Amino acid sequence: MSGAIGGAEVHGFRGAAAQLPRSRVLGRPIRVAPPAAARPGGASAGSIRAVSAPAKKDASEVKRSKVEIIKEKSNFLRYPLNEELVSEAPNINESAVQLIKFHGSYQQTDRDVRGQKNYSFMLRTKNPCGKVPNQLYLAMDTLADEFGIGTLRLTTRQTFQLHGVLKKNLKTVLSTVIKNMGSTLGACGDLNRNVLAPAAPFVKKDILFAQQTAENIAALLTPQSGAYYDLWVDGEKIMSAEEPPEVTKARNDNSHGTNFPDSPEPIYGTQYLPRKFKMMQENLLALTSMLVVAWEGHTEWKLHSLGWLIHWVMFQKKIYYML
Repeated sequence: MSGAIGGAEVHGFRGAAAQLPRSRVLGRPIRVAPPAAARPGGASAGSIRAVSAPAKKDASEVKRSKVEIIKEKSNFLRYPLNEELVSEAPNINESAVQLIKFHGSYQQTDRDVRGQKNYSFMLRTKNPCGKVPNQLYLAMDTLADEFGIGTLRLTTRQTFQLHGVLKKNLKTVLSTVIKNMGSTLGACGDLNRNVLAPAAPFVKKDILFAQQTAENIAALLTPQSGAYYDLWVDGEKIMSAEEPPEVTKARNDNSHGTNFPDSPEPIYGTQYLPRKFKMMQENLLALTSMLVVAWEGHTEWKLHSLGWLIHWVMFQKKIYYML
């Protein structure tokens, strides 16, 4: 499989790990039964009867998961999280727990404390290709001391995690992150997570291309409904930088009929994804089409749902992807 993205060739890898089962011709099974004894006016002894098997239950009758229903009825990740955040309880209910993941947070309890549950929240940032502005790092460092447990954790997917935040402090912490050039939107939940790419500040064509592509993919697959900013900064527009025109064009492209027209979420719809989805990009350096010099190895292929390999050969860029 091959194609083109932004002038670059795209090639699909096919290997043992990516092979799919052979397709089957689906149809209604026929059971052949022996003929009945010949009767006057009945079937002859040499004939057979084709008896159709009972039809299977309609797929629409299959019981849906609770999480899918919660997402569908949430008004695009708002309800009942908006109500739970202003309650006096130290925790949020199960429906809100499912929704706050999309906002970049998990509700947790202290397992070392016996008896009553001590609730707190973990926050995870979303940093495409591992870029962290100085302003954001300093803000996170301060938040860890004032509202967390005094530590910042770096993850294997180029993000920060801040632990031990109480529910009453969630809005303060998240609004501070947003106002300091950061975001937690989509760091958790059933959607595209942080997009990885080489984070090293090298001025190389393949690395720069991988970083820009990672940022564009992250922007394309970020939730668009506005619920994140409604909840944490009262709908205020903090960062006004316009996204690249190719990202806007890709989001509005419904040539394959996969978008949700007139929806606040044109790509995800009301239910988002069934599960999380992870992507990474790596760069492969080459002098000629035959001689490979080095694979940088900044990210790990096997940890992701989809990988992109940026390959520069004789000043021609190619993109390889692996499922």
